[in-house]
Amino acid sequence: GSSDTYRTMERYDASSSGENSGNWGGWQGILGNGHNASGVAISGTPGRKNSFSYFIDPTLSSLNQNKTLTKANSPYIIGSTFWVNADKTLTLEPGTIIKFYNTNSVLVINGVLSAVGTDSDPIVFTSIKDDTYGGDTNNDGSASSPQAGDWEFIFLSSGAATSTFSHTIFRYGGGDGNYFQ
Repeated sequence: GSSDTYRTMERYDASSSGENSGNWGGWQGILGNGHNASGVAISGTPGRKNSFSYFIDPTLSSLNQNKTLTKANSPYIIGSTFWVNADKTLTLEPGTIIKFYNTNSVLVINGVLSAVGTDSDPIVFTSIKDDTYGGDTNNDGSASSPQAGDWEFIFLSSGAATSTFSHTIFRYGGGDGNYFQ
């Protein structure tokens, strides 16, 4: 990791080889876990899923290729603004959970979002503070409670006309709405 910030190293893709140096990056500053012997918070996620593994694409803030997010790898986190570029499709399997990190978190669709859940396996968009879906992702027990406005919104541009939402739950969004002003 970094000798300046003491952030741990994490693999972008935990299922790929750790021998590939291009598969490594520094801790992303979210969801830290634990304290060292001196009581100082650890800058990393030891014993937990890597912070990179929560992102739709850990190296980009926009989707440059078609991608499917799976229920098995949920929840995913949108940390600030994530763009689905024109002519690209983001598909969410039934049961997929997307959590928004803070009040600046936005999903912008210029391509296509296919969010088709089922009665028994809905797709959920919610706050990182919401432990009801995807568990205690922020690892704070009951210290935080979700509330309306925890994240901004999902924006569908005119190019996103073929996007689909079915059996989808939206919780605790609705920020100030000044994002595009």
